[in-house]
Amino acid sequence: MAEQGGKTTSSWRSFRWLYMARLAVASIVTVVAVAVIIRAVVVMLRPEKLQLKLAGGHVGVGYIPSLPPPGNLVHLKFILRANNPSGRASVEYANITVRLTEAPSSSSSPAPEARVAEFGLPEDIAVPQQTAHEAIVMVSLEAKEDVPMRYVRALYEVSGVAGVEMELSGLLSTKL
Repeated sequence: MAEQGGKTTSSWRSFRWLYMARLAVASIVTVVAVAVIIRAVVVMLRPEKLQLKLAGGHVGVGYIPSLPPPGNLVHLKFILRANNPSGRASVEYANITVRLTEAPSSSSSPAPEARVAEFGLPEDIAVPQQTAHEAIVMVSLEAKEDVPMRYVRALYEVSGVAGVEMELSGLLSTKL
């Protein structure tokens, strides 16, 4: 009987270790699964962000007063620096329209915004996760049709126009 009891006790001990190992593996798998689910929920709930900054720009005017408007061109060149700070795989900004308007003055009565120019960007901006992307934009606009002549003259004669704002609108899409 003693021998039989000894075998039973040792086999019971080995089964207890097996149960403990199974419990440890199951706990680790559960913790990993919960961590993956929490990370996915955090990424899904994070707002879609794309930071755009105007990094630099230049405006050149080919204005000759005696030429009819087709001979006068306004050349815009600027750099848009896009940053994807979110945890999303990529953020793409498509069908982008650039609108240049006069900034509202500081007077108490809000005046309607005067459109300086409006044009579409030729390429979409796609930015991978946690990276920055620079888009160089070069556009030529016709005076009088695309840009009012008072801005063309001011750019040509004074070399600048103060109080102009740039607004970008488009479709923002993300990939997880």
